[in-house]
Amino acid sequence: MGLTAVELSGPDKPVVARDAARTYLWAALAPDAVVPPPGAAPVESNPEENTMPSTTPNGHPPPQPPDGSPPDLPAEAEAIRDLLHDAAGRLGRLVAALRHRRRQARAIRQAVESLRGPPPFDT
Repeated sequence: MGLTAVELSGPDKPVVARDAARTYLWAALAPDAVVPPPGAAPVESNPEENTMPSTTPNGHPPPQPPDGSPPDLPAEAEAIRDLLHDAAGRLGRLVAALRHRRRQARAIRQAVESLRGPPPFDT
């Protein structure tokens, strides 16, 4: 779907996914509300095993895991690369919009000058 940020707050909280132009929100079913497909064996769930890791407000995991282990540097590098890719796309769209606005202002200025006519002669 191309969404660049996903925010997970906990098992009973809604999930939010975003990109530069869209925001999606959905809620997961409680484990007891899930209807298994026909013939599937029920899955036992331990709520303590399914707890979501804490996240920062931007939806990315904190740089240092809470257990004190070293951070996953390749994953962090990939996350930063994704952020930079998103920023580059947004910057490209901003530059294009600014150029378009400059062209519009120039066209309006030329149209107004043409309506005013040539300046009067100085004698």
